[in-house]
Amino acid sequence: EQITLTDGTATLTASGWRNPWNKTTLPAAYAGYYTLGLDTPTSPQETRPTGTGYASFTVSPTKGTLTVSGRLADGTAFSSAAFVGPHGEIAVFKTLYAVKTPGSIVGSLQVAKAPVNADNSLSGELNWWKQAAPGRSYAAGFGPLHLAAVGARYDAPATGSLVLGITPSTTVNDARLEFTDAGIDGKLPAADERILLRLDTKHKIFADAATKPKSFTATLNPKTGLITGSFVLTENNPFATRPTPVNRTVPWHAMIVKDATGQQGIGHFLLPQLPTSSTEKTTATPILSGQVVFEKLP
Repeated sequence: EQITLTDGTATLTASGWRNPWNKTTLPAAYAGYYTLGLDTPTSPQETRPTGTGYASFTVSPTKGTLTVSGRLADGTAFSSAAFVGPHGEIAVFKTLYAVKTPGSIVGSLQVAKAPVNADNSLSGELNWWKQAAPGRSYAAGFGPLHLAAVGARYDAPATGSLVLGITPSTTVNDARLEFTDAGIDGKLPAADERILLRLDTKHKIFADAATKPKSFTATLNPKTGLITGSFVLTENNPFATRPTPVNRTVPWHAMIVKDATGQQGIGHFLLPQLPTSSTEKTTATPILSGQVVFEKLP
């Protein structure tokens, strides 16, 4: 239901729903494990994260309760306990960052009801903001950013099958990771910032030597759809009197999500920037967020 609140000058519209589930009315149509992506606004900017956040939750088949847990595009983890409403509504709210310099993620998700929608696809919008605070990650603050939520119920691959329908191989690349934004252009071995991959029968990921960056790691959990890893970029300090190597560790995270076009892994990476002056320390440069996509090769 929606209500309107006013103080005579400003007007606020709010919505809410009751928890209808009991022993005789069960949320079976909504039960299951879901994954979703949180898309940031388009057009890359250094003033806000440009990767994709993600989350997952499991709806209890008897109580309808759940906890939305995930990671926002600046690397911030969050969780929000809730219940699914009578028509698939889910509220999300979590305060973030420090008490004196706060931020939050707030909004709602909408799950389509099975069996009309076999995948229980979901949509929604979450609003994310951060207050200005000292640090390497978006110190000027940002937002509110309107994050478009998209996802569906996630079904882990059957025994003997791989995620995304990938064919296991010890020699043939059948998948790729693609990195964009945050200043990563031209930094990876492949000119298009793609890392070619192959997976074995146990979902272990192997990167092609010609496209693999230094110290590359990747771990895939087929039961949850979560993919994590990191690599290192080694370059000369552009302001050093002598070429001094700068090692930048780049962590990345992604979640396998289903939308109208099918399944893919979407997420973000965090890239420490190179110094922009001779006085800027390499350990104090800004850390920017970029986009990660994990997908099966065509």
